[in-house]
Amino acid sequence: MPKKSHSIAKKSYGSGQPVLLLHGFAGSHQHWNKVIINIPQDKFHIITPDSIGFGISDKPSKLNYDIDDHSIPLAKDILKDINEPIILVGHSMGAMIALRIAKLHPSKVNKLVLINPPIFRSPEHAKQVIRDNLTFFHKIYVSKLGSPIYLLRNNPLIKQLISSSLTKDNNRSDIVDDYFNHSRRSFIRSIRNTLLTYSMYDDLEQIAVPTKYIYSHSDPLFDPKSLELIKKFPNIQAVEISGGHEIPFVNANAVAQEICT
Repeated sequence: MPKKSHSIAKKSYGSGQPVLLLHGFAGSHQHWNKVIINIPQDKFHIITPDSIGFGISDKPSKLNYDIDDHSIPLAKDILKDINEPIILVGHSMGAMIALRIAKLHPSKVNKLVLINPPIFRSPEHAKQVIRDNLTFFHKIYVSKLGSPIYLLRNNPLIKQLISSSLTKDNNRSDIVDDYFNHSRRSFIRSIRNTLLTYSMYDDLEQIAVPTKYIYSHSDPLFDPKSLELIKKFPNIQAVEISGGHEIPFVNANAVAQEICT
């Protein structure tokens, strides 16, 4: 019996070389707003989808939300309408999804840009880093208190808690507004079955697509040992950009330049 197709929400801007931008964990297409305005829309056709389970895309209750559940629907929905190889860009968990799509459809990808990818050396390393870097809000949200918080997600006090936990930038209200555009199932399973489970090394070793690995030393998920291993891949160019884990927000122009060149 064929798998049911799921609806992927997306926005499109400009014309020219296709660029697919994949947001990170618990994000949406709005996470690329500052980057998009720095990409010449007379030269690039920019596509910003919401990943399955997030934003306003479908949130199927039966999915495991593993790497294939995230990547296959996106690839199926978007690549069918594109007639030339794309520039494929992903931030954080979106970089994981972008890498898997590049592995599944290498002829469809002209260039791969991985921004702040959570590259872990082992499942144990992944658990340690993710546990150590969960925000105060995340720790509450994945606990037993998470269900009532989700039910009260439109309460102004809950939004203020999210805002103070996630960002110090008062201009990023779009993040807070979009933050609960998921189900708790897609949220928790994406942590368990993608962030903590998917090893990017396995796919990095199998692709030959020209790749940029964009990192920041101030990113709490950055691993210097992983960088040394990454530099051994001949098709990967490592590029450092300041901005911590939120490079697309705080250094959008630099990110756009790396995408376009």
